[in-house]
Amino acid sequence: MSDNLKHAIGTLAAGALAFGSVFAVWAIAPNSDGHAGSESGDSSDSGSEALVAAELVGRWQAPKPANQDAFVEFTDYGLWFASDGCNGLDGTWSVGDDGALEIAGSTAMTLIACDNVAIPTSVSQAVSAVVDGGDLVLTTAEGDSMDLVRTRDTGVSLVGTWVPSDPMATGGAQIEFTSESEWSATDGCNSTTGTWSLGPAEGYGEASMDSAPLHGAFTADGGRWTNMACADLDEVPISSLLHDATFAGFIDEDHIMLLGSSDGGVDAAKSLTLERQ
Repeated sequence: MSDNLKHAIGTLAAGALAFGSVFAVWAIAPNSDGHAGSESGDSSDSGSEALVAAELVGRWQAPKPANQDAFVEFTDYGLWFASDGCNGLDGTWSVGDDGALEIAGSTAMTLIACDNVAIPTSVSQAVSAVVDGGDLVLTTAEGDSMDLVRTRDTGVSLVGTWVPSDPMATGGAQIEFTSESEWSATDGCNSTTGTWSLGPAEGYGEASMDSAPLHGAFTADGGRWTNMACADLDEVPISSLLHDATFAGFIDEDHIMLLGSSDGGVDAAKSLTLERQ
């Protein structure tokens, strides 16, 4: 595992479990289906062009020669995550009925110095967005703007095959999520199937002990696992971790953290980091 990935996972885990940090909130109104808002709107009252949600999905970066490790990803699930090249932020997004961008998220970010590009803070503070072909302009309430260019027009997806990113994993466990919101999983011996959902976590970024620890609300409903006795079961209890997961957070396009809770609070023992195969 690379040092950058270890740092990203550590930062995400710390953010999920530490509720003493101070967060700032911007208005958000996700649709009931957990996806990213209205795809049209009447912008006549706001005086600006209505933002179409589908236009924003994908990966955006500052034009070269800026640090190309800096980016923001807007996903179809109403989630965003961004890096300035060394430090990251994430949150939720939607498009309001008036076609305006609505952002929520944390402002607690590490301060590692590198060739930083202030994309994460520009996104977290954005009150408007204008997409013109392959160009995106984010503007804050103070009138500060950042110009970004599209570098991928598809959003990061949970669809695919994933395995535990855990030193305890012996290689048998894996999960496959399909585009029909179905999943199948094995621990190397036993297996089961079910349905999944992922959308914005209500209250993420709020300065409250009850706020969501990760930006995604996740469920994995399914049937009973088979119960064969095997000598080579994976050490990672993927079945229980998957069923107990209630939150999810993208670390990058190929890594995601699932986190469970118990007795009304976050349970660090019920965390699972997955990497895409």
